[in-house]
Amino acid sequence: MHTDRAIFILGSGGHARVVVDTLKQIGTATIRVIDEDSEMHGRELLGIPVEAIPTEFIAATRIHVAIGDCKTRRRIMNEYRARNASFETIISPFARISTNARLSDGSFVAPGAIIAAGAIVGHCSIVNHNAVVDHDCTVGDACHISPAATLGGGCDIGHQVMIGAGANILPGTTIGDRATVGAGAVVTTNVPAGVTVVGMPAREIRHD
Repeated sequence: MHTDRAIFILGSGGHARVVVDTLKQIGTATIRVIDEDSEMHGRELLGIPVEAIPTEFIAATRIHVAIGDCKTRRRIMNEYRARNASFETIISPFARISTNARLSDGSFVAPGAIIAAGAIVGHCSIVNHNAVVDHDCTVGDACHISPAATLGGGCDIGHQVMIGAGANILPGTTIGDRATVGAGAVVTTNVPAGVTVVGMPAREIRHD
C-alpha cells in the first residue's frame, strides 16, 4: 500500500475507527474520512473531520469502504466499481499473512488476523481481529470474518457472507452467498445461500 498520497475512508462508524487506527499505525500521511450520512459531517473520527463525499472524486482516487455491514459494503463496492474507482487494500502490520495467500483490492486485515498459504480473500472483505483464514480457503467479495472466527482449511465462503465473532467453520465446508453464521456457532455441514445458522452444531433459523 502506498503512503504518500491521500486515501479516502468511506464510512465513519466503529469499523472505520479500526481502519483509520490501522492507517495511522502504518504511517499513512493523509487520511480523509467521508460519509454518505449528512448527520456525520463535521464530527471527528480519531481526530479526522468527517466530510461529505466530494462531487467528482472517483477518478484516480484511493478508496477504502470501511463499513462493517456486508450488504451495504457490497452495494457501495458495486456502485463505485461501475465508476472505475480504485479500491485500497489495508493490512495491519500486526497481522500474519502467508506470502502464498492472495488479497483482493479493497480488503481489510485487522491486527492479530492470520491468513494461511493458498487462501484467497475477495474484494472489499474484512478479516477482523484474531480471525483465522486457514490454508486453501476462498473468501468471496464483501464478506466479514468477525473477530476470533476460524475458517478451517479448504473452506469455500461465498459473497456477502457474515461469519460471527468466535464462530468455527470446519475444514472443507461451503457457505453460500449472503449467508450469516451466528457468533460462537460451530458449522459442521454446508450452509445454503441466504441462510442464517446459529448454535453448536449450527442449525438453520432463517432463510432470506
